[in-house]
Amino acid sequence: MNSSIVIPAVFAFFVLIFPAFGGGLSEQPILFIVVVFSLAYILISFDFFSGNVSIPFYFFLLMELFLIIAWSFDIFYGIAGLSDIPSLFRAAGMAFMYLSFFVLFNRNKIIASVFLDYFVVFSFFILCLFFILSMTFSGYPDFVARWYFPQERFKENAFLSVFASTYFAAYFYYIIYAYSMCRLFFFEVNFKWVCVSLGSMVFVFLSQGKTAYLSVFITFFLILFIRSKMFFKILLLVLLVFSALFFLYYFDYMRELLLRSDFYSLKQLSIILDGGFESVSVSERIEQIIFSINSSLDHYMLSVGLGRGIYLESFAASYIYRYGVLGFSVYCFFYIYIGFKAYRVFNKGVDFNDRLIGAFIFVWVFNLPFLMLSNPMFEMGKNSIFSILLVSLFFYNSRYPSRKLL
Repeated sequence: MNSSIVIPAVFAFFVLIFPAFGGGLSEQPILFIVVVFSLAYILISFDFFSGNVSIPFYFFLLMELFLIIAWSFDIFYGIAGLSDIPSLFRAAGMAFMYLSFFVLFNRNKIIASVFLDYFVVFSFFILCLFFILSMTFSGYPDFVARWYFPQERFKENAFLSVFASTYFAAYFYYIIYAYSMCRLFFFEVNFKWVCVSLGSMVFVFLSQGKTAYLSVFITFFLILFIRSKMFFKILLLVLLVFSALFFLYYFDYMRELLLRSDFYSLKQLSIILDGGFESVSVSERIEQIIFSINSSLDHYMLSVGLGRGIYLESFAASYIYRYGVLGFSVYCFFYIYIGFKAYRVFNKGVDFNDRLIGAFIFVWVFNLPFLMLSNPMFEMGKNSIFSILLVSLFFYNSRYPSRKLL
């Protein structure tokens, strides 16, 4: 059977559906399994690779060095423990996942666009199945939650499907949405991709992840902007300006409308709009970022600690605390490098596969800062596996474009 069908099916049906344990908020078991399999696969089928393809591998190993420094400070302060091991070797695990995925794609001569087509469709099918369960069984989420997440959900009416929290679910739903939108607007308008894009957008909304709402909006306009000619680019910019002015003019009415909503996330959004930077949610995140920066500066811009005993919500606060100001800067340059590389592939690509992968990865990386405003999803549970999967697929496609495989 075609590897471009079997492998994405395994990722969708095994990794995505694999249940969480540990009180309902831990997705560590599946991460541990994938890392172990990655190491085993590397040992039995290692293929040497070099050049810019190896950049992510060495980048994650560099991040592992920052984590070791962080743990050394935890040891110095007497707060380190064996339970820190999963967090300590997180970056190393991501490095070996990247390498094993790259080797897996190379040995099976995977065509990136075909792989993503099947992975997105299979994943969307699974999400639809869980959504049907939620609509059919009155006991949901308890019906499925008792199997996957024994702990009660902390937000009502959120469609979390197989994920441990609102933000985890929204991040993955967004990946499905972003790819289907790129497929639809750049390359192929058909009923299948219309359904996937609209359905995944609904799932993002039902997940109640506020940051993902923003990413959906940005993605729609970003794709239209890239896709359009100069006249329509100007028209879109004018439309955005008028939309912003309209929102400001009817600000009180829009805030009241959100507050009356039955959705928890929309009510929270209304509170944020009402309080601005003074709202509890926003002010806490800003205070956490300032705290992480000051703590890192006290440690010569290096890591402060693993941060397992400290509540840090945004990716900026978490990364600065874990990797230090220096490590956080390296992380940002890594994202920027991938974004520029992806946009260049989209512009300079000579075939459908290259341009599609370039467009999708660029849109995804562009929205990562917004998606991770609440949590560093790039490194969290199942989403870390899917994130590394996308990075591996992109660099694999850069090394072995589909035109060389066909």
